Amino acid sequence: MSQLHLLSKSIPRAGHHYTAGILRALYGERFFYCEFYQPSAGVCCKSTPCLKRFRQGSHPEGNYIVSMQKSHDFKLLDKVYRTSDSLKYIIFFRNFFDAFKSNIKLFLINKASSVIAEQGIDTRELFNHHDKALFRRALAIVDRENPEISREQFEKFLTMCAYHYVRFTEKWGTVARMKEVSSLVVNYDELSDRAETDFAEKLVGFIGREPLQDVRQAILQMPRMTAEEKKAETSEAASLLFNRFQAEITRCSLLIEHRLKPMNLR
Repeated sequence: MSQLHLLSKSIPRAGHHYTAGILRALYGERFFYCEFYQPSAGVCCKSTPCLKRFRQGSHPEGNYIVSMQKSHDFKLLDKVYRTSDSLKYIIFFRNFFDAFKSNIKLFLINKASSVIAEQGIDTRELFNHHDKALFRRALAIVDRENPEISREQFEKFLTMCAYHYVRFTEKWGTVARMKEVSSLVVNYDELSDRAETDFAEKLVGFIGREPLQDVRQAILQMPRMTAEEKKAETSEAASLLFNRFQAEITRCSLLIEHRLKPMNLR
């Protein structure tokens, strides 16, 4: 059976890496992941669809069953391809309010990047790979430094995020409804620990390739964050900044919700 390549289009912090984790649990060494946002062509082929997905895997049978390629389509220039049994889309959405709240941490990490770099953490690497240990270390530095953010800086960031969110949702929401494009829509708000098995079974059905491991067993064996790790991913500086501008964030979120309501992506 031919390999299936999933072109992932996602709002940042909308469940892409969570889904990649489930696919790793289901397909093991026969799942290939393309990060795409790599610093050099030597690491990444910089092609869409990814070309490196065809290389030999470490599994005895060599070939990969499923591959997934990440893109946030930041410039909104990603081409829409005709899909087939070997090429499909998986499209991630999340409500703006929660997505933006999560992004505030990355905003502060970026603002404190020079201090964070002094501690041996490359923020570009952090943004590319979302290494959880590095992320927690960076947040600890952010809370210690508590970078000063002006209203002008914050509103510029809010406007930038809102613009991308609306344009991304309009573009990929339209693609998700096209009959000639095979796509699976994932709404982050509907993901939960209780629904993991159902979601995994939905993924397998969409992919159309038998997993290497039983769905329920794969879910049970997935790596889990401890309570301490989850607590370490909170940020007092991010919470304070969110509270300071909560009225503006809420107003922006309501405007976006009103504009996108006719799309009915749920």
